[in-house]
Amino acid sequence: MHDASGKRNPGNKPDKQTSEGLFKSFESILNLETISFTERIEYVKSGFTKKQLSDLKEVIELDWVTLAQLLTVTDRTLHLKKENDLLGFNASDRMMAIAEVYSQGYHLFGDQSLFHDWMQRRNPTFEGSTPVQMLGTITGMDEVKNEIQRLRYGGF
Repeated sequence: MHDASGKRNPGNKPDKQTSEGLFKSFESILNLETISFTERIEYVKSGFTKKQLSDLKEVIELDWVTLAQLLTVTDRTLHLKKENDLLGFNASDRMMAIAEVYSQGYHLFGDQSLFHDWMQRRNPTFEGSTPVQMLGTITGMDEVKNEIQRLRYGGF
């Protein structure tokens, strides 16, 4: 793991300053694929803050209730968190997984709003559910990723 100056970060802990910008913009989420899986795992283990969740929420344009459902926490839990409070491991892990789905979709569609529209449309592949609704489980996330891959390679 490297810090902002490019030096090795002892203990292989992610640099919090670096992880703060992971979800700030369309471009930062688009670039998640450039971060190694081991670094993404370390970011998850260190936990994400409510501020980072707020950043992600703004970029992917979901409301707090939906986001809470996808993270499998109550919206009250999210509401009570202060900006710099860390989310638990499971919520941080799901947050990264959701961001990775959006990163793949942004790459495929090349446009934030086109992908968001697709995520909100009912899809026969998901038996009439929307892709966003599928993100509530790991199995559902996998199916959304699979559908993105099918679209990418023309297998639909």
